[in-house]
Amino acid sequence: AGMPSALVLTGETSPEMLAATPPGERPTWVLDRVDRLPLPQAAALRGAFGLDDTVSGSGQFLVELGALGLLAELARERPVLCLIRDAQWLDQASADALVFMARRLEHDRIVLLLAARDDDVRQFHADDLPEVHLGGLDAASAGELLEASAGKVAPQVRDRLIEETGGNPLALLELPATLTGEQLALLVIAYAGERHEQHRSQQLSRGWFSSQEGV
Repeated sequence: AGMPSALVLTGETSPEMLAATPPGERPTWVLDRVDRLPLPQAAALRGAFGLDDTVSGSGQFLVELGALGLLAELARERPVLCLIRDAQWLDQASADALVFMARRLEHDRIVLLLAARDDDVRQFHADDLPEVHLGGLDAASAGELLEASAGKVAPQVRDRLIEETGGNPLALLELPATLTGEQLALLVIAYAGERHEQHRSQQLSRGWFSSQEGV
């Protein structure tokens, strides 16, 4: 009781989409704070958001300062949590602005969390920021998650799904629901075939080494 609630900011809206949004549907409870910023920063932010064509093209540094100042204004009222997913797909200017802000968040009640894949076509780089690398679930945990979400799964199907998803929890939850019974059967056949080939290859390798030793 008495603890302030946190303001959670999420979204993937581009400046073009924001400018095309009817005024009544815009997040005015955030944008209204722009007027509290120094005039150059406020003007730069309006231009970046596509809210004022007369100030578009302002310097990147002013936009970054303005964005940091806007978060600080919001944090005066309540703690702020900013969640950015798929950061590897950010345009360079947006990525630079977010990294700029992250480096300067020390005493404000703001948490900036950026999530990015490191196996995608594009990469997100912020080498001097703290990082936590998340791997896939181990086989036992992945099997438990599969059973909890999809019910009892044949061992061959379970092993194949875990192998194909790399233990990614979201993939483990979504992939079984997209497969038909026929596809699951094919998955089992393909899995058994690969295992047979691996076993056969190991046998041949052992036989080759044994013959070499005999020579």
